Amino acid sequence: MFSILTIKKEEYQKLISSLEQYKSDVKQATEFIKEIEKGNLNVSYHGILDEASEDKESLAGSLLSMRDQMKSYENQERERKWVNEGLAKFIEILRADNSDLKTLCEKITSNLVQYLNANQGYLFIVNDNDLQDVHLELMACYAYDRKKHIDKRVDIREGLLGQTFLEKETVILTNVPRNYVHITSGLGEATPGFVGIIPLKINDVVYGIFEIASLEKVEQYQIEFVEKLGESVASTISSAKINQKTQQLLAESREMTETMRSQEEEMRQNMEELQATQEEMEKKSNEIENKFNTLNDCNIAYIEFDLDGYISNANDAICQTFGYKLEEIIGKHHSTFVTTQYKNSLEYQQFWTDLRAGNLVKGDFERITKSGEKVYLRAAYSYLRDGAGVPFKIIKLATNVTESVNILQEYNSKKALYESQAAELLELKRLVADLEGKLAKNN
Repeated sequence: MFSILTIKKEEYQKLISSLEQYKSDVKQATEFIKEIEKGNLNVSYHGILDEASEDKESLAGSLLSMRDQMKSYENQERERKWVNEGLAKFIEILRADNSDLKTLCEKITSNLVQYLNANQGYLFIVNDNDLQDVHLELMACYAYDRKKHIDKRVDIREGLLGQTFLEKETVILTNVPRNYVHITSGLGEATPGFVGIIPLKINDVVYGIFEIASLEKVEQYQIEFVEKLGESVASTISSAKINQKTQQLLAESREMTETMRSQEEEMRQNMEELQATQEEMEKKSNEIENKFNTLNDCNIAYIEFDLDGYISNANDAICQTFGYKLEEIIGKHHSTFVTTQYKNSLEYQQFWTDLRAGNLVKGDFERITKSGEKVYLRAAYSYLRDGAGVPFKIIKLATNVTESVNILQEYNSKKALYESQAAELLELKRLVADLEGKLAKNN
């Protein structure tokens, strides 16, 4: 009987102890849950290390597992919220006026460096203005809350940037070479612990590349955020480049239109000037024709020579004088109208020497017609000069004095005959007088 009571007493004590432990566990679990309700997901279960609770079926294990899952959910929610807020922030930037591509790239780069809490950021865009020289052009550089102005271009086959452009995949460096990039601050110069090179692409077409450098690690969700953001940035860059090209084409079109308008105005003025010049030329041509007609009416011969003596023009009077048609003498030399003997004479050579010296040559000249007859011209040879006073043409004005010369020659011939006859008569009278004197003396 005693032993049975003893056994029951021990079971009772164990039951009491279990109840006390259960009460303690419930109390600890309650306190643990209250801390979690307060948002303290880093709370530890009293007396149990997180890694020591391998029994997931126990109350403590279940609670710790619940806490860990809630921490995971909280981290995921925090990351999702961070990504969504970032996308919203940059969508506002991208929706703003993007007519100036460089300014847009600077805004994107500065805001991205700050949002990632990184140290440096570079934004390259693909410059394909010349299809024979496609390269990456640095459009923006940002570090420590201030812009860096650096002129830089990278060939599409050069280094990690070129590799990223060609392979169209993100490149992450966590073991950065010492000379790759340096981050300088008040604490000195250091090699970053993280470098991310992320292509900005749409439908597998790369429009640009982000290069992010940070002393601290950039998390995977942040990299994925930049990749996702890269699609929007690529789309905006594409639109901005199209707008820029459109604006350039519009500017060129306006410039061409203005140039054409100016050229049309210039052409209109030129046409007016040309018309005025043509009218003036017609007027002068009429004046010259009238002068030619007047010269012809007055029977004054007119002929033009170049400086070497070849005929370039003549009027009807000169043609009638020499018996030629105009087309027969154009291009002929002045020597056509002189005898061969005179052509080879020193006198003829001196005639052209005087003309080439710019001297006025005038007088009565013997010339030969087409039929070989002699004609006599009273002529004057002179120069026509251009606006600079340089002689460019020889002109000759002449009148046909053949009849007068012939009359004069006949007169001179008869005069000589009369004078000879008069001299003979005087001599005869002298002889008669002498004879009469001798006869008178003889008588």
